[in-house]
Amino acid sequence: MEKESFDTALRELTSKRSSFKGRLTKFKNTLEILSNSKSIPQVEISKLSIKLSRFEGLFTEFDELQTQIEILNVDSQEVELNIRDILEQDFCYCIATAQQLIADNSSPRKSSHSCCSNEDDRDRSLLGFKLPTIQITKFDGSYYKWLEFKDIFTSLVHDNNKIKDVHKFYYLNSYLEGEAARVISNLEVVDKNYVKAWQLLCERYDNKRQLINNHLKALFNIDTVRESEKSLRFIIDHISKNLRALHTLGLPTESWDMIIIFIVSQKLDATTALKWEECRSNIRDLPTLHDFFEFLRNRADVFETINKNKNIRRSSSADMPCSPKHKFQTSKSFATTSSSTKAIACSVCKGNHRVYECLAFKAKSIRDRLSLVSSLNLCRNCLRNNCNVEHCRLPGGCKICRQRHNTLIHVPESVDESSAPVETVSMSSLSSTELADPTFNIPSEPDMILGAELFWSIIGTEHHSLGEHRPTLRSSLLGWLIGGPIGIVPSVSKTSKTIHCNLACSDDDLSNQISKFWELEKVPSKPSYTEEERLCEQHFLETTSRHDNGQFRVRIPLRCNRDCLGNSYTLAEQRFFRLEKRFIKQPLLKKLYVEFMREYADLGHLSVYNEIPPDTAYYIPHLPVLKLDSESTKIRVVYDASARTTSGFSVNDLQMVGPNVQDSLFNILVRFRQYKYVLAADIEKMYRSIIVHESDRDLQLILWREHPTQPLQTLQLNTVTYGFASSSFLSTRCLWQCGQECAEARIADIIKSDFYVDDLLTGAQTEEDLIHVQQSVSGALAAGGFHLRKYRSNSTALLNSSLSNAQGDLSISNAASTLGISWTSSSDRLNFPIKFSDPGVITKRTILSCTFKVFDPLGLLSLCTIKPKIIIQRLWSETKLGWDDKVPLHIESEWRTFVKGFQNITNLSISRQVLIENPIRIEMHSFCDASELAYGCCIYLKSCNAKGEVQVRLLCAKSRVCPIKRQTIPRLELCGALLSSDLSNSVTKALRCRIDRHVYWTDSKVVLGWLQTSKSAKTFVANRVTAIQEVSDSSLWRYVPTTQNPADLVSRGVDPSNISPCPLWWHGPDFLLGSEESWPSQDHNKSMVELPELKVHMVEKSNDSFFNITNISRFTYLQRAYAWLLRFIHNSRNPNDKLTGPLQASECENSLRLLIKISQKESFQSELILLSNKEPLKPKSILSSLNPFIDVDGILRVGGRLVLSDFDYDKKHPILLQASSHLTKILFQYEHVRLMHAGPSHLLGSIRNRFWPIGGRNLARNTTRSCIKCRRFRGETMTNIMGNLPKDRLTNSFPFSVVGTDFAGPFLITDRKGRGAKISKCYLCIFVCFTYKCVHLEAVSELSTKAYILSLRRMISRRGIPHILLSDQGRNYVGAAREITSFLTSKEYENSVVDFTSKLNIEFKFSPAYAPHFGGLWEAGIKSAKFHLNRVMGNANLTFEELSSLFAQVEAILNSRPLCPLSSSPNDLQCLTPGHFLIGRPLSSLPGPSFAEVKESRLDRYQRLERARQHFWRRWSSEYVAELQQRVKWRTKCTNLKVDDLVLIKEPNAPPLCWQLGRVARLYPGSDGIPRVADVATAQGTIRRALNRLSLLPSDDSA
Repeated sequence: MEKESFDTALRELTSKRSSFKGRLTKFKNTLEILSNSKSIPQVEISKLSIKLSRFEGLFTEFDELQTQIEILNVDSQEVELNIRDILEQDFCYCIATAQQLIADNSSPRKSSHSCCSNEDDRDRSLLGFKLPTIQITKFDGSYYKWLEFKDIFTSLVHDNNKIKDVHKFYYLNSYLEGEAARVISNLEVVDKNYVKAWQLLCERYDNKRQLINNHLKALFNIDTVRESEKSLRFIIDHISKNLRALHTLGLPTESWDMIIIFIVSQKLDATTALKWEECRSNIRDLPTLHDFFEFLRNRADVFETINKNKNIRRSSSADMPCSPKHKFQTSKSFATTSSSTKAIACSVCKGNHRVYECLAFKAKSIRDRLSLVSSLNLCRNCLRNNCNVEHCRLPGGCKICRQRHNTLIHVPESVDESSAPVETVSMSSLSSTELADPTFNIPSEPDMILGAELFWSIIGTEHHSLGEHRPTLRSSLLGWLIGGPIGIVPSVSKTSKTIHCNLACSDDDLSNQISKFWELEKVPSKPSYTEEERLCEQHFLETTSRHDNGQFRVRIPLRCNRDCLGNSYTLAEQRFFRLEKRFIKQPLLKKLYVEFMREYADLGHLSVYNEIPPDTAYYIPHLPVLKLDSESTKIRVVYDASARTTSGFSVNDLQMVGPNVQDSLFNILVRFRQYKYVLAADIEKMYRSIIVHESDRDLQLILWREHPTQPLQTLQLNTVTYGFASSSFLSTRCLWQCGQECAEARIADIIKSDFYVDDLLTGAQTEEDLIHVQQSVSGALAAGGFHLRKYRSNSTALLNSSLSNAQGDLSISNAASTLGISWTSSSDRLNFPIKFSDPGVITKRTILSCTFKVFDPLGLLSLCTIKPKIIIQRLWSETKLGWDDKVPLHIESEWRTFVKGFQNITNLSISRQVLIENPIRIEMHSFCDASELAYGCCIYLKSCNAKGEVQVRLLCAKSRVCPIKRQTIPRLELCGALLSSDLSNSVTKALRCRIDRHVYWTDSKVVLGWLQTSKSAKTFVANRVTAIQEVSDSSLWRYVPTTQNPADLVSRGVDPSNISPCPLWWHGPDFLLGSEESWPSQDHNKSMVELPELKVHMVEKSNDSFFNITNISRFTYLQRAYAWLLRFIHNSRNPNDKLTGPLQASECENSLRLLIKISQKESFQSELILLSNKEPLKPKSILSSLNPFIDVDGILRVGGRLVLSDFDYDKKHPILLQASSHLTKILFQYEHVRLMHAGPSHLLGSIRNRFWPIGGRNLARNTTRSCIKCRRFRGETMTNIMGNLPKDRLTNSFPFSVVGTDFAGPFLITDRKGRGAKISKCYLCIFVCFTYKCVHLEAVSELSTKAYILSLRRMISRRGIPHILLSDQGRNYVGAAREITSFLTSKEYENSVVDFTSKLNIEFKFSPAYAPHFGGLWEAGIKSAKFHLNRVMGNANLTFEELSSLFAQVEAILNSRPLCPLSSSPNDLQCLTPGHFLIGRPLSSLPGPSFAEVKESRLDRYQRLERARQHFWRRWSSEYVAELQQRVKWRTKCTNLKVDDLVLIKEPNAPPLCWQLGRVARLYPGSDGIPRVADVATAQGTIRRALNRLSLLPSDDSA
């Protein structure tokens, strides 16, 4: 961003400097005009004084501007210093010249001036003199300018209390530009906004860090210092300025001396660095920055003194008189050194600038620049004279490759070498040698790439030299390799340094153009305007005006600024002198030339140019062109506007050529054959009827004099000049504008369409109408300054009127050397004046030249002219002859036979008019045919009158040579059919008569089959069939036998001697004269399956739309995207009526209708087919109850029962949609969001106002349910199915083998009874047996690790050591249990308890956080214990012993709870309780043997007790465990949670919208494979939670 801002600032400053240069040039031109004047009026002196004062201010502004550019453009410091030097010299020269002119021409008025000055002195301040006005430099947003601007503006404006705030705001705006101005651009200039604006600026640019960075960057990025006084002084100023700024910003710059000295000394040139080291050794202590600056100043003074002495010696040597012997050389030296304004001369264009600033030099290619540098002996580094790159002292080098040369002559590595074949030297010894690469002289791709390890194995030992300075042959396994020099003998001179450059080039452009003869046909189309042509048209509309007499005044359309033009006077002078030498040899030519120029001047088309020509003036060389057989002008002066100036540019290079606004000659001639009466005329001096604007006439200067003794005159051409690149466009565009402004539409169309440059070819059906056309066209053109002349017509009534008719035939051609069509007005017939001269030797060049001389725009001679095109193709394909090589004998014989027969064409004469008189019906018949050599077509107009007479005549024809790449005959026939349809379409558009019928004829049944089949063909055929069907209907194509097809003559070619007696060609087949019943009919028995190039593979038909709507998941995006697609289709089909700008509501509505139709077609295809065929729906159809119908737009709607209601149309007849379609789903989603996440009922009701979705209620529920925002707001957590009982609860073991523990409380206790007792807290610790639900309660005095371990010891001492001890993590306690929570979650508890239990081989397990249901047993025990404790204790405060006793009693009660009935007998009142499993064994006893199967009489008392205990366990396993089979809750599975699912983590004290978001990282399935715990990755880390604390968010798949 920072670099872009610097580049932008540099461009703005450079643009301002260009403005300064322009003002400097104008002031300089004014001084030159005044200096050349003999006397200067006093008014001009006064004006000059005013301009001088302003010019001096401009000088000051330039100095500031240039300083800013030099600071920014550090990389091009040398260039900027040179620009400063040049412009400062120009400023000083102009100021000195102006002061001298004022002093020489001013009248003495000292006394009055003295009086005024005395009065002024009395009014001045106490200082006694007037200080200059302080100018505040504009601030453009550059950080390094901010401190200076801020201090000056604050001192002069901001702190001035006499200035109102609104005025301060105005001043502030006037001093800001660029980025700084945009900071406050949105504030209105009012009084109250000033403080805010100043505050905004300070906040933006009082960036101390940014300011420091910029100044430090300027210090560290110093460019290399040159060995000159300017460079040394600049570096002193640059360092001082940045250090002062950094010191102002509070940095300790006073201690940076050694750092700055080290940085700058690295940038010094070698000589200056050496001098500094010498100076530094004389300083005892460390050098200071002051010492370093003092050294640089002394060094700069030395350079300045030396340079001044050099300048004095140069000026003195220039002023010395020279001897006659060296007079010419001395005058040249004087011209280049004496004037201070031309101290710098460009070696390329001789301009007042350096070579690297020369536009002409930059405009050349890199190779041309290198050639210029070598030829002009310029330094490759600095591009200056008298300097060598080895000894060039200027720093720098190429900015691209960092080599020692200028960037302008850097040759990129990507520049490919010439790929042209190298011309081999004739070597007879190579004829019998087997080369590894026989075509080594022809560039091609490498065949293989060999590694270095294989190269020496392939190379052989034999070698043969082909002679001195010739290549050498080296043997190899692949054949002989050739390499070496190509026969250039080196120079024997030792003093000269010869460099041989070998360039291989190829001139294949002409061959490539000729090959277009036999390329496949291209569909003709009217080219659209290029960008330059559009700019040229816009330039014409903006700059063209009308003179008082109606003439057009135009400006020359230039591509760029004219500053790139160099000196053109010298070339124009040299060529005029050569013209005068020609005048001496040809007096008649001089006489005609002088008469022409006099006429030119008499008409006011040129005038004497008396002003001082600017540097950008252009002198046009001119030369004569004689045409003695011309009817109007025997001589025509041609102006060579393409002559290049010294800069390499001509005035034509600067001009835009412009588009062609006139109709094609083909269309004009087609219409010319339509009319009964025709008119031909041309515009007199068309180009010279248009005036060129005065400001552009200095580009049309010529040199002229009638006699060599007269001085050369500079004349300016005042009108449009032929020879200019833009003249054709300007003249035809002005002519077209006359038609545009014509009120009568028909006449306007004639002026726009019937002119070919300045020639008019038009007509009418009656003589009266033709006279009206002539008068109207002549009048409309006369209003624009154009005058018609040389009328020709076949109407005697028109010629008998007062018109200046021309005699002779009208020749229509496209060039002076082309043999065109001739029209004889008296006989109204067309003929072809052909004259072929014998060229002697027949070559490829002569055949091509003679072929192109025949100009036949209508193709009337196509059956003959196709033969030389075939000959040319054979020359290219069969032979490899050069352009001037003699052709083979058989081709020469064939060509001479053709030329001999072509002489008969001169006697050929055909009728111009193709229509019968007073036609009432006109038909167009187009015939086409093809052969192996060529294909073509011809068009006939069949016209019938009221008398029943029929006339058929050839209108036009076209032919093309077949491509060299061989094509099948059916393909070529198809190409001919395409050419026929395109030509017919073009002719129809060109004619101004109505064509009642089109008929297309071909003798190819395959082509007819291709046009009529519905099967898909291969690409070549399909493309051309489509193109044919776009301009013609397939039903209009008919079959014609080959013998009756006139296009067969075009495809085969006819000898010119047989063209005249050929009625088939000129009048078409005889059957056209008869009725349609007599026309040939096609044999339709041929099966379409026999057609070639049809796609026969099976393709499954797909109903997919070309626009897949399922790719877009938002309704508004889909609607707008489809609307843009429809706009693109509309603009492609209607280029003249394009839609632009943002989408309109109508476009979006049309897009929605089409999307609905696509969706309905996918969902209700069968119903749409039935309704389209007016058939009823099937009874089982889902739409049968809605009585659907198709509206006028093709959309399926509900018929319903609300027809008589007052609702709108969409409400009465809503659009049917299927809920499963993609469009319906995203429509529901859009409506749900639009209604601010309404519920299902509200959503469905809103949708049904326009649409009727089938299955919409379920879709509304699903849409609401799958909405992420709605899901988050509900905050529903997951509850999975209740898991299987763990194995620990189902295994027979001793009580308390698997124990769960938890805390409850606190309970308040006293330390003693009576008064003064101290109240403290006590807690309940519960231990629950997992197998038998036995409960053990312990009183704990405090929440500490030691107290807990003691309670655990007591439990173990009385109940035994458990194998597994389970506990939760205590995060579910709130309120009073906060202390328990903190205790259970502490690291001390976890580490100490786990350490203690591990010593006793007890496994300690924790349940997940926030999952109390994982410890249901101990949670239920806590609940039951509290139930009894709360009722017994109430608010009493017991002692610890009393509370322990109460806990023991509650424990006994809980252990007496029934687990299941002890027996199934109703008389048995005992039940199985946990207490049964606690009585009957000592705490340390071992399991005894089983006594279940032993008779009771055989047992002693102990065995009886053991048998009772075993009976309890058997009852527990058979009855109590069975009771646990049923799931009392959590009976169903929740949504299948997967890894990477997005979930919300339920927080206890936060609303759902504030719950933390996470993604499932890992799942922990239980023994049944169902996960109930998951690891969730969050922004703060990974945490573990039970599923009942997670809320699953819907994904795309679930939605």
